[in-house]
Amino acid sequence: MGNIRKLTVVLFAILALNVSGAFARDIYVSPSGSDNADGGQQTPIASLGKAKSMVRQLLRTPTFNEDIHVKLGNGVYFLDGPLVFTNDDSGTAQTHIYYENVPGTQPRIVGGLTTKLNWQQSSNNVWVAAINPYNYLAAYDRNGARVANPVFRDLYVNRVPAVRARYPKLTGDLNASYPKTLAWNTGGKFPLIARYAGATDLAAVVQKSYLSQGPDCTNASKRHPVEFVSQQQWTQNVVRIGGFDTGTFGGQPHISLYPCGAEKSALDQGNGAETKISQSPYHLENSLDFLTAENEWYFDAEASKLYYMPPQGSDPNSMEFMIPTLETLIGIKGRSASQPVMNLTFSGLTFENTTFYDPATYGYVNQQASMYARNGVHVRQPAAVSVSNASSIIFSNDTFQNLGAEGLQFLDATANDSVTASVFHDIGGTCLSLGGGDQGEASSTSAPLSALMSDHDTVSNNRIWSCGSRYAGSVGIFALFAKNLTVSGNYLRHLPYTGISVGWGWNNGDVGMRANTVMNNQIFDYMRLLYDGGAIYTQGIQPSTEIGGNRIGLMLPSGLYQGYPPAGIYLDQGSDYITVRGNRMRMVFPIDGNMNSLIKINACVAGHNWVTDNMVTNSNVNWSGVDDPGSWGNADWATIYAAPSGACNVKRSSTPLR
Repeated sequence: MGNIRKLTVVLFAILALNVSGAFARDIYVSPSGSDNADGGQQTPIASLGKAKSMVRQLLRTPTFNEDIHVKLGNGVYFLDGPLVFTNDDSGTAQTHIYYENVPGTQPRIVGGLTTKLNWQQSSNNVWVAAINPYNYLAAYDRNGARVANPVFRDLYVNRVPAVRARYPKLTGDLNASYPKTLAWNTGGKFPLIARYAGATDLAAVVQKSYLSQGPDCTNASKRHPVEFVSQQQWTQNVVRIGGFDTGTFGGQPHISLYPCGAEKSALDQGNGAETKISQSPYHLENSLDFLTAENEWYFDAEASKLYYMPPQGSDPNSMEFMIPTLETLIGIKGRSASQPVMNLTFSGLTFENTTFYDPATYGYVNQQASMYARNGVHVRQPAAVSVSNASSIIFSNDTFQNLGAEGLQFLDATANDSVTASVFHDIGGTCLSLGGGDQGEASSTSAPLSALMSDHDTVSNNRIWSCGSRYAGSVGIFALFAKNLTVSGNYLRHLPYTGISVGWGWNNGDVGMRANTVMNNQIFDYMRLLYDGGAIYTQGIQPSTEIGGNRIGLMLPSGLYQGYPPAGIYLDQGSDYITVRGNRMRMVFPIDGNMNSLIKINACVAGHNWVTDNMVTNSNVNWSGVDDPGSWGNADWATIYAAPSGACNVKRSSTPLR
């Protein structure tokens, strides 16, 4: 009887293990499921939060050592707050956790309110609907904190970004879309613009929005004044207007626009390209008076009314409006660099519908890439998905779209992570960023903590376009501080500024970056709005770093360019010990007409960069477009001899220095 009893116990244990393993390996989720279900294929649960809690429970089982697949079915998964993965949700050395789509489906992870509204025609083709999204969903910032007096800055109609009401209209003519200031008072940090836009008195428009907000914009988050959006070389700044004067400048009626206190402080500290260009491109946003073009919108935060001009003949009651309430959808936050979240994969998922709240409180004074000034320090934009203190986190075949600030970011202490075969498009800020460390002052010579850098992360074979659609100083791929980074095989297009940027901070010290590789990428239609950047841009000493085999095309300078010119490959301040070889550029037209300036090297210390075998042609020989491989074969190719400046030296024929 003892042996039989023992055999029974063993068989029961094996059976229990098999049942547990079958259940643990697959957890099914569907928007039409129930969080009271068990997560089986025929009995799915309904939410990502429930799936995460079930995974956490399995990980607490002492003997559990299997992979877990959370399978998301077709449909929309609404988040009413950021979903945060901590060490309690982490994979282990034995267990890899997958959040993935069921084959053939498109799960959409959405932050905000998706609704059809009760629209009434107001005037002409402008419609109005009463809506306060915060009656339905609370607003949360990147840290999961409630936002007081929130005002959303982004609206998506039928899953396409709508345009916040602006003057002048956004058209294919950049010079018409972005007039230039009459002057900029660099001491007082305020611009002077023409007072009249045709019959429209811009002073009257500004006055409507700024009344009652207080002299320092203390009530601006609710009143939400008109915003002055300015390009300054490599930055684009959003400045809330706190007051104005009128007068005459050069015989022309003008307005002096006074920034709110936060923006004034940031500009005083030298951010926003230091307002060096006195006649700079700009536009104005956020007034019902500006709502005169199709697909434009305006939100009256005080009256909780949304105004929209649909395409001619369309009824907005038949359209879907997505109003974002979250800055971040998913956060992955390990306990520390030595205790990371690890072994998580997100595959086949779509992340969409976020916003960015800081500009309503601090304005947005850009320093470079996705860095901006807030309370005297430089911070990064929030992201739809944010990762820190993490290892072996994988994003593959995902889509990031319709996002108010950054798409995907890896912050402090990330290592051995990868982003592959994913799509990024229509993103307000930088599409993808990596690398942490002490961000400090831009000119700081102190090295960031090496443990906080991106280390051995990989970004490969992604399709990236329409980044920086709201904040044009943003880039396609941005590595703040990184070592052993691989950026390869990516396709980037339609970019207002730089394509790939590695390094940050204007200093000549060795901060620990090294062995970064930017290889075999395709970067087209870049520098469409700003300047002093390039398809590929670097800052800082980076031993054993190589930029090679990249295709760069279609940089057509507009009339907005002034100041420092753009380039194809730009090794900026402190860039050293970098090899640039085997890159090809086509239909890339330098402002100065000098093909050698397409590889620009600036502010070197010792000049250990090595440049060789880079070719350029702007001829029409065998030209059939940048997307046709035939265009990159036989043509009238010429060698690019880099154009160093200042004390820079370039080695062209010796072995690259490491």
